[in-house]
Amino acid sequence: MNLAFKDILHNKLRFIMTSFGLGLLLTVVMAMSGIYAGLVFEAGVLVETLNADLWVVQKDTFGPFADATKISEIYGSVLGSIKGVREYNMVSFQTLQAAIGANKKRLTVVGLKKEPKGFSKKIISGNYIRSSHYEIVADISLGLKLGEFIRIGYDDFKVVGLTGGVVNSSGEAVVFMALQDAQKIQFQKNNEAVRNDKAQLKSSLNVNESSRSDRAKLEKIYNNRIVNAIILSTEKGWKESVLNSIKRWNYFGVFTTEEQVDILTKNVIEKPKKQLGLFKMILLIAATAIVMLIIYTLTQDKTKDIATLKLIGTPVYMIVGLILNQAIAMGLIGYATAFAIIYNTYHLFPRRVKIQSEDMVSLFFIVFAMCVIASLLGIKKALNTDINQALGG
Repeated sequence: MNLAFKDILHNKLRFIMTSFGLGLLLTVVMAMSGIYAGLVFEAGVLVETLNADLWVVQKDTFGPFADATKISEIYGSVLGSIKGVREYNMVSFQTLQAAIGANKKRLTVVGLKKEPKGFSKKIISGNYIRSSHYEIVADISLGLKLGEFIRIGYDDFKVVGLTGGVVNSSGEAVVFMALQDAQKIQFQKNNEAVRNDKAQLKSSLNVNESSRSDRAKLEKIYNNRIVNAIILSTEKGWKESVLNSIKRWNYFGVFTTEEQVDILTKNVIEKPKKQLGLFKMILLIAATAIVMLIIYTLTQDKTKDIATLKLIGTPVYMIVGLILNQAIAMGLIGYATAFAIIYNTYHLFPRRVKIQSEDMVSLFFIVFAMCVIASLLGIKKALNTDINQALGG
């Protein structure tokens, strides 16, 4: 390493600039690894927050995160009465745009019949909804404050609680409100649309306007409320039994929480995963080519010095070590530079960047192997150097 160190000092500017450039490339690679890890994490945040064991959805759909699934809330009590079910909750999901101060931001509105178990752990300030109407719990990323009002749909909602990092799979903030408020926003129609819908329903069902019972049936059908999923919490050891019971009915689709996360991971972030992986591969190949080119150039510049070393009987391993150690030093400096940059800037990215130790360790060994491979061309050049060049002018 002593020979390599002396040669680095002799060409320090070129070496430092190359190592810094390599560090910038590796910074992008680390950022891509962190972005993918962030995508995977965000995909499961909302599912984890709702803390359910089973998700009951419309038949032949994959659930609210993959399909436009709808199910009547009248089935909630039916599903809740199954042996082994501890409690049930009804959920609606919709993504919309709302005015936050002078800006408009996209957010996901989640309507809940009741507070999910363990939800308080997600609240960093304030409390869960206590009123049946016009209160919300919003994620802090929206920039809202406790007591502030936000207009969603046709109504103003008061922020009574703030969560930290509860987002959907697209990284958009999640707002929680009472189920009836969410249903009103999702299905709200103007008066003329309501009259037209009722007229069409009366015509298709051949309703007798003079019959009170017919009119009551019409109102019950029209006002039948829809949710996107009914989630169940089961007693310990009863999950599989409840799952199999619901599957036998053939009325619903039912998934475990793990299956919902898997669907999200495959359907939502599979393509970004492949794209990020391709970019990482291209950048690592480019980094290897840069190191190889620089090491070869440095080796070529000291051809006469290497010939002199051979002439005086320097062992081959020392000449090989000279080239190899330079390449490894370049890689280590580049890696350290990249780590310092990403560690101090990852929180500035618009999407979550999750730096995982296993990703950093694996990248370290990849960089090490990359530098060894990159040094091979320089080593070949050094070993093929003719000692007669040492005697030249």
